[in-house]
Formats: sequence, C-alpha cells, structure tokens
Amino acid sequence: NQVAGCVAGFARATGASHAPLAAVIHSTSVQGAAGWVRTAPFYAAARRCDALVYVSERQRAHWARRRLGAKRVVVIRNGVDLARHGPVDASARVAAKLALGLAPATLILGSVAMFRPEKNHLQLVQALAALRRAGVEAELLLVGDGPTRAAVEALVGQLGLSQAVKFCGEQADVRPFLAAMDAGVLCSTSVETLPLFGLEVMAAGAPLVASRVGGLEELVEDGVDGLLFPPCDTPALVRQLKRCADPVTRGRLSAAARRKAQGFSAEVMAEQYAGLFGRLAGSAP
Repeated sequence: NQVAGCVAGFARATGASHAPLAAVIHSTSVQGAAGWVRTAPFYAAARRCDALVYVSERQRAHWARRRLGAKRVVVIRNGVDLARHGPVDASARVAAKLALGLAPATLILGSVAMFRPEKNHLQLVQALAALRRAGVEAELLLVGDGPTRAAVEALVGQLGLSQAVKFCGEQADVRPFLAAMDAGVLCSTSVETLPLFGLEVMAAGAPLVASRVGGLEELVEDGVDGLLFPPCDTPALVRQLKRCADPVTRGRLSAAARRKAQGFSAEVMAEQYAGLFGRLAGSAP
C-alpha cells in the first residue's frame, strides 16, 4: 500500500487525479534501507490521503507517535472468513494430527508466520526444549518460510529436536495445520498489527499464546481466551505453555477463543471498508 499510495498521491499532487484516496497500512516496522525508500515518500503522500486505515488501535498509536497522518484516520480491524475457518472438534483434531504423522495425545503447538527476526522463532524453539525437559510431551509445527529459517533449523538440530519440530514451509491452505494445533504461539518482539494467524487459530478453537506486543493485546485477554507473556521472556513463555498442557485449562481457553473470534468476521470488516469508501466517494468533487 505504500508504493501504491505514493503513486496515487503524486497523481493527486499533479492534478492528474481528483478521485478520493485511501491507504491501508498493515505494517509497523520498516525493514532496512529499501523499506525507508518506500516509507519516507509515503509520509508526504499520506498527508494527501482522504483516509488512512489501520488494522488495530495499537498500530494506529504506533504510527501516530511517528507522526504519520492524513485528513482522516480510521481503525478497521482485520477479519477472517469464519465459514472457512470454523471450529475443530476433538475428533477432527485427532484426525488432523494423524494426517500429519503426529500422535493424538501429544501437545501440538504451532505458528504460521514468516521466518523473520521480529517473529522470534528461535525463542519458540528454546521454549519447546524447556517444556520437554520439564516432562511435557510437546511438538511444534512451523508453517512459513523466510530468511531466518536456516538459523531456526540449525538451533533445532543443536537442541536435539529434529523429531519434535516439523517445518511445513509455505502453504496455500493452512487449515489442515491449524486443525492439528492444540495452541497457537506468537513470540513477536516488535509491534504486531492484528495477525491473521491469531484470528484463524482462535476461530479453529485453539487458544493463542502470544507476547504482549501491539495488537496481540487487543486480540487476547490474558487467562480468559488465551495467554500473554512479556516479549523475549522465555521462562514466562514456558510457564504459559505448561498451562496449555492442562486439558481443563486448555478447554476453557479454547471455548472462549472461539467466542472471541466470532467478533472478527470478514463480513464485518468488508462492511466497514464499504462504508468508508462510500463516505469518501460521496464527498468527491
């Protein structure tokens, strides 16, 4: 959206276009010099936008502190297709585990995320090792790819976890993997917006264990529909994962997670975007 926003902003500045202009921002971090090449001119373009849309309140506050603004600032939270990402009952979860070669009684943790430094997969692997040393029979599904995958694979080998961690790569359909997860985990170190994986795994009926970062605190109410821990605090993460290993605790969190996810439907999100675009079009010259 930054590149498109810059092009549209330039078109408006030169008089080539008078159409209403909205930009949707999904990120919080700027990655390297190439990221700033896109972001720096976007600051000027954003000021010409009729609306700047964020996907969580925490993300809006993050960019407000960095003085990114527009004529109108709106928060429209991400949503998922709840018909596609429906709840997974106990028998379906067992079947999903078996289909992936996993033992039904094993606690299956999982994450769907790009392998990048801020996603902090290394901490998740270290937590798995500590959890297993504490006597919890747990394994890990990692869906995705990216620049830090090799380092994560190396750590898995060093810790003797090759049989306990499955690298699933990028997947066009993540539902078979979500269905096998007893809990989703996100160990992000920098500001998250409102990650779709968190919404999808909760909609599937599994709690999310997440760092207290950005929009994750908007998504998860600690101890009610998921569990939170301070970013980069591995002992705290391990303690929360131990709580997920208890079937009674996990069942209570799972039921609440399903209910929470019902408030994040794609239909509601689409209606809010349609309403915004309609209002902008109505004010066009």
